[in-house]
Amino acid sequence: MKVGKESEHLVLDKENKILYVANKASASVSALDLVTGEVKSTYTTGKKPHGLNLSDHGRFMFIANKGSETLTRVDLSRSEEHTSELQS
Repeated sequence: MKVGKESEHLVLDKENKILYVANKASASVSALDLVTGEVKSTYTTGKKPHGLNLSDHGRFMFIANKGSETLTRVDLSRSEEHTSELQS
């Protein structure tokens, strides 16, 4: 399975079918279908995505972007990404 560069930080969906992989050097997250072995989707994030978390119901994924001090929210039901700056 080929994903982005410097892949690290993984999270598995509740059904154990989709594995989300943060691609640090590619500023993206890949969704791997573990049944077919294919990349299902790739989501654009801020620089150096570092941490991933899925909402309890599985609709949203939240990504902390270490290199840009931003947070990306992905609506997985619509395949829409939104990145916001973090306030200090």
